[in-house]
Order: sequence, then C-alpha cells, then structure tokens
Amino acid sequence: MKKCNYCGNYYNEINNDYDDIFCPFCGKEYHGEILPTVENTENDFYSTDYKTNKTKYWIGLAAYFGMFYIGAVIIQVIVSFIVLILNGWIDGELIEGSVQYEKYMNDTLAWSNLLIYLATCAIILPFTFKLFKNDFYQLKKSPGNTFKWFGFGMIIMYVGIYASAFIIEIISFIFDLDSGDSANQEAIIQLMSSSGINFFIMTIMTVILAPILEEIIFRRCLFGIFKNRTITTVILSAVIFAGIHTVPTCLSMIPALITGEETFDNFFLEFIYILNYLGQGFALSIVYHKTRGNLIPCIMIHFANNLMATISIIFSILFQF
Repeated sequence: MKKCNYCGNYYNEINNDYDDIFCPFCGKEYHGEILPTVENTENDFYSTDYKTNKTKYWIGLAAYFGMFYIGAVIIQVIVSFIVLILNGWIDGELIEGSVQYEKYMNDTLAWSNLLIYLATCAIILPFTFKLFKNDFYQLKKSPGNTFKWFGFGMIIMYVGIYASAFIIEIISFIFDLDSGDSANQEAIIQLMSSSGINFFIMTIMTVILAPILEEIIFRRCLFGIFKNRTITTVILSAVIFAGIHTVPTCLSMIPALITGEETFDNFFLEFIYILNYLGQGFALSIVYHKTRGNLIPCIMIHFANNLMATISIIFSILFQF
C-alpha cells in the first residue's frame, strides 16, 4: 500500500515506469518521487477525506440538479421566445395540434435540452476535468482491464435491460396495460423524427453529452460523497440514476391524474419503467466499483448503449416511412 503525502489517502501501487504519477484521489503529480509504504491495508480506496474533491462532488450535484430543474425553466422560456420570433409567430396564434404548434414545441424542446446540457457541462467540466487524470493514467497503464470491464459491463447491462423488459411485460399482462416505451424514450423518438436538425441535436446530446455528464454525476460525484464503498453505494447510485429518468415524469402526471385527465394505468406503467433504467444504472455502478473508480469504461458503456439506441431509432423512423 502507498500513501499520498498531499491528501493522506491510501492506494495499492505506483508504477515508476512513468515520469508523472498521479494520486487517484487528489490528482497531484509526482515526478519520480516514491511515496512511503504503509501497512494499513483496510483503508477505503474511495475515501473522500480530501476536502477539496468532496466539495467538488457536492458542487457537481448542485449544478446538475440546479440546471435541470431551475435553469431549465429559464432556458426554455428564452428559447421558446426565440423560436416564436424566428418563425414570425405570435404565441396566441398557435393552435394546439396544428403543424405550426408541433414544430414550435419540438424545436423549443430540442434546442432547450441541448443548451441545458451544454450549460451544465460548462459548469461542471472545468473543476472535474483534473479528476480524470488518474482515469487516463489507469487506461494507459492497463488498457486490458478497461476493455475487460467495458465488455462485462455491456453484458451486465443488457442482461438487466432484457430482464427488466420481461418483468415489465409480465406486469403489463397481469394488469392489462398497453406497454410501450417510457415517456423519456418517446420524447426522444418524437424529437429525433421531427426534423433533420432536431435529429442532429438529439444525437449529439444523447450519444456524446449525456454519457459524459451523467457518469460524472451519478458515478463520480455520488460515489465520491459517500466514504464507505460497499454494494449499498452501488445500489444507491443505480436507483438515483434510474429515478431521475422516470420519477420527474411521474410527478408531472399527478395533477392530471387528480383531475381525471390522466389514467392511473398510464401513471403506474410509467413508474415501472424505472426497472429498465435500473438495469442500466446497476451495470454502470458495478463497473465503476470494480474498476476502483475509473470513469472511462463507464462512459464507454453509456456511449455504446446510447449509440445503439440511436441506431435503433433511425431504423424505426425509416421503417415508419
């Protein structure tokens, strides 16, 4: 075991074949310096006693949820106003269900989502980028291990996805529900099929920006906040990741459910779609745990999954037409 002289955390080894050695916790560089060996092997590898990094994790979470639930409202209002001006429309002239209204809604949602992701990345990446140094060091040192867990992660993910889909179908059959895609997935398909520019926007967002941003938040930040790294942390991270994709939609359905404009069957069906995202979240969290906090294989898995989903959407759009 080795101990970092800067932050005091313990880790397993140093490879002196490289001139620059990075502490996996604080990211400090060591130029040929050999750190003292310690006998304590029970110290948690993911310990976040280093105050600076733990503060970064909290800031990252606050920035993410602040932008997506507060900043999003402001951005959508501004974008909707710009869309109205560019098309020469007046808000009162748009009739719900008309072609103009559909274009207005699709363009507003597509551009708003892109700007929300870009703004959140602009806030989070500058102070989390240095934390990637150890990830790239581990990739350079042991690429085989990274790709091994990428493969295992993909297997675990798709076992979880198909298992959850099977469970959802059983529940839908028992309660006589019309199963399909989650509201989140349906919204993505609708925006991608609305126009060429919206398809490009949503592809950039789902394939590139989402894997990077969501892995920083739901793996690095969540794992970094909790000191004890047990299977409990893996489960918690997976549940939060799954919940963020379904719970907001369920909450937005409650007013319509109360007024009778929405049915309980639809509400219940949307809620059980959390099982689908839970399988994905668990696979990503277990890989992050098993690779001792390396974010690169998680981003690769997330990227590959979203890319395949996008290709599937392309085929579904072509098949419809």
